[in-house]
Amino acid sequence: MNPRIYWTYNHLVARYQEVRLLQEVGFEVVLRLDELPVSQADNSYNDEASQLYPRWRDKVSLSDDVIERLRRVNIFDTLGKPSEEERLLFNREIDVVYLGGYPDVAAGLLTWFEGVVLYRVMGFVDLPSQELHYEQLDTLKESSGDRLILSPGYAHLVEADRPCARNMLVFNGWVDSERMSTRWAGSQSIPRAATAISYIRFHPFHRAQYESFRGALISYDFVVLGKNDWGTDLVVDPRILGTLPADALYNEIATSRVFVDAGECRTHLIWPPVEAAYMGVPVLFTHQSGLVDPCLFAGYSESALIEAGMFNTLYDIDTFLKNSGSDIQRLQAIADVQASIFNDDVFSRNRAHHALSNFASAITQSNRRYKV
Repeated sequence: MNPRIYWTYNHLVARYQEVRLLQEVGFEVVLRLDELPVSQADNSYNDEASQLYPRWRDKVSLSDDVIERLRRVNIFDTLGKPSEEERLLFNREIDVVYLGGYPDVAAGLLTWFEGVVLYRVMGFVDLPSQELHYEQLDTLKESSGDRLILSPGYAHLVEADRPCARNMLVFNGWVDSERMSTRWAGSQSIPRAATAISYIRFHPFHRAQYESFRGALISYDFVVLGKNDWGTDLVVDPRILGTLPADALYNEIATSRVFVDAGECRTHLIWPPVEAAYMGVPVLFTHQSGLVDPCLFAGYSESALIEAGMFNTLYDIDTFLKNSGSDIQRLQAIADVQASIFNDDVFSRNRAHHALSNFASAITQSNRRYKV
């Protein structure tokens, strides 16, 4: 029988891509019915007919009744301690709980769940929250051993000597080719920069990110993509396009002259710049971008990243666009280097496939345990 994962990670793109790859390497995946804290900006998150909802039901060898009971188990409000009946159901039917954040929920699960808690980490918006997470995970690792598996997007996202870094499952983000058929418009592109900042209205970190970006890019037109309710409080800039369907979102990126990663936190990696690079759109980013460390730790030098579109600050990017925003040949050269570094190596699907294949084999062969 194939091992079975219970998916709880609240991320549209991660859910679409990672669930499909988990299925491909041999897992059955049960998707939890989620109520997101940001549900106002994710109105279609639970719509199984939507473009970014993976097809999963026909690949699960459980009855519809059992599937629905599992989907409705509330491990968050109960801090990982659902009813006794639900615990028995989990231990009978689930091998791995895939958790994105919430160390308190992981702690609750590990008091009774007999399988593995896979704790996914793609980055943090600030160092204090990162350190708090890792301190809690260190304590949990010491008490639960190999039942807690930290899964960072790249190995050096967590210090190697921490307890929680023992026996990690490292796998990167990537872009599925069938999801991203749109290509950069090149010389026909609109002379503007696209960026992605979501939740501007109700998340202070993203609001500050938007203000920093707006204050720096004064010489070049831009649009802000992402999950935002345009016209509501704090979202009145007409350059904020609001929440768009996936096809329209990718079209806005592909028809822009460049994509600028607004991120200035090296431990916070988001998908849109990786998606833009996959489409062939030149991506410009600062040395504080979440793109930087995965590339450095994969062996690329800072000079290689400068060739691939890295600048010191957003102000430097503004100056570059003012002077060279119409130089298609120069922008194409940046895109070509990015294709080699990002698409073919650091953020490649093959790299992630290899890691998850090994994980699936280990869980299948060793009674719900994973050893590296």
